[in-house]
Amino acid sequence: MAEWSLFLAGIIFIIGFVGNLAFKRTRIPEALFLILAGLLAGPALGIIDSATSVAIMPVVATLMIIVVMLDNGLSFDLFKVVRALPATLRLSICIMLVTAGLIAAVLVLLGVPPVIGLLVGFILAGTTTDVVAGLTSKMPVPRDTKQFLVFESVINDVQIIPFFVLMGFMINSAVGFPWGMLLGIPVAIAIGTIIAIAWTFVLGRFIGKHPLNYAATIGILLVVYSLVETLGGNAPLAALSFSLVLGNAVRVFDKLKFKLDLRRKFTPAIIKDLKQIETDVSFFVRALFFFFLGAAFSFKSLDAGVAVAITVVMAAILVSRFVLFRIAALKAPHYGVHIGVLTWIMPRGYVAAVLAFSAAGAGAITPQLLDVMLLAIYLTTFVSMLYATYYGQRYGKA
Repeated sequence: MAEWSLFLAGIIFIIGFVGNLAFKRTRIPEALFLILAGLLAGPALGIIDSATSVAIMPVVATLMIIVVMLDNGLSFDLFKVVRALPATLRLSICIMLVTAGLIAAVLVLLGVPPVIGLLVGFILAGTTTDVVAGLTSKMPVPRDTKQFLVFESVINDVQIIPFFVLMGFMINSAVGFPWGMLLGIPVAIAIGTIIAIAWTFVLGRFIGKHPLNYAATIGILLVVYSLVETLGGNAPLAALSFSLVLGNAVRVFDKLKFKLDLRRKFTPAIIKDLKQIETDVSFFVRALFFFFLGAAFSFKSLDAGVAVAITVVMAAILVSRFVLFRIAALKAPHYGVHIGVLTWIMPRGYVAAVLAFSAAGAGAITPQLLDVMLLAIYLTTFVSMLYATYYGQRYGKA
């Protein structure tokens, strides 16, 4: 069994590497090759059991989020992020609410009870950080557009709040409003920021450039992520806060005019080394994530009723994004310039899957609606990847 697992991992990494080489010629993301390989190995040929893939996905998805947050934090300009955050927050929440309402409305027209329709709407209202960040990193679009899409996906985790409110109303149980989740947002930012400052101080005062800095940084991020998640906070936001502070430490030192003895060993070379190692680690984790995302799919969910429902749900997601970005462009023209990217890069992911299975387990939704939501996760991911491929082929290198 161990030998087979190692063989499979090797094949996955080789497919990802070949896909990456092909990307330079075809502009097709390696993620698409990996998902197709997963579909072939899983539901098509049955080499990998779907249940095994579903069990593996939470661990791989968590690693994916941590690595992606570190990658973005090391690359983002913290000062631009802070200036853009209020507008991003307002627009992202508006998109989430309108998307949830529109999905609920079309499902009600198909005969779904309003409260259940709204529950499904909030489950599918938000994008997922891992796929968004992976796709946008390869696309030739301005950094501001990439940052918006990544921050939107992080902010979208607030969809958990209305989900639990509706669940509590529907099943009349102890599930109620998760105040801890709401309070956990500033707590997550504070924990990530404080630990990043402490780690930066340790690097600058005692360690400096060291070949194992990346390993230690990932270890600290794992602790931060698990700690914040245990406290009921927004763990991806904590990881991003940590990464932003670390990646922008040199600029912060310069802005605040820190004394040299407080940062004498913390140089831009430390961040450069982290970025170089991050490239390989990010590749390994992304390859596993996208492969098992394909392997976890089941063709048993396809029937006429599900096909109609998923069609209208996809239409609702796209229409809500397009219309709201058009409205936003009236005040901020840059939204209109890249409205195609902002509209079509809209993958749903791990949070949506967790909420969908939670609702199904509580008896709040039917198996057919569960199939619709899982299909929405796959299709939004595929459509986003196909658009990223088209965009890359048309507009060239990132």
